[in-house]
Amino acid sequence: CIFLFQYAAAKVFLDNGLRADVLIGHSVGEYVAAALAEVLTFKDALKLLIKRAQLMSKLTPAKMLVVSGSKEEIEKYLVEGQEISCINTPKSLVIGSSIEKIDLLKNRLSENSIASLDLATSHAFHTSLVDPILNEFATIIDKVEFKKAKTKIVSSVRSDIEIFDGKYFVNQLRQAVNFNEAVR
Repeated sequence: CIFLFQYAAAKVFLDNGLRADVLIGHSVGEYVAAALAEVLTFKDALKLLIKRAQLMSKLTPAKMLVVSGSKEEIEKYLVEGQEISCINTPKSLVIGSSIEKIDLLKNRLSENSIASLDLATSHAFHTSLVDPILNEFATIIDKVEFKKAKTKIVSSVRSDIEIFDGKYFVNQLRQAVNFNEAVR
């Protein structure tokens, strides 16, 4: 699990005296940041991610595609149902959609000499394809206690947010990650 690896790595640094003034995470990494900032407990973060994975497994399998190009360059190749799910750098995006639509996009990009690579995932996170599970995830997340962050967290979804609560994490599952903007 990505969460466990990231959390363990961060704890090694913390246990050796390194302290962060600001935390940031990418997708699941935001749960790591929240646990490290004591917004929620390690146990609650892990429980939420397990429940999130169980809910995701109920959805129709889908794909994500890493694409080399800016948002403006790539948007003109997208058709309905193909969504930008991550903006990692100015020239690196992730597109999520159904398996068929990602395969079509990959071919269209290849025909135009634009590099892309399938991301090893079973579903299209941070896209409208997760909408069917959002209400159930909200019901689960409402049972978790969230606290004020002890260390500042920068959101990779919304640069203007400072409160990380259940509503934030429900929206975070659906909204595109904009890591490029968050690290500025």
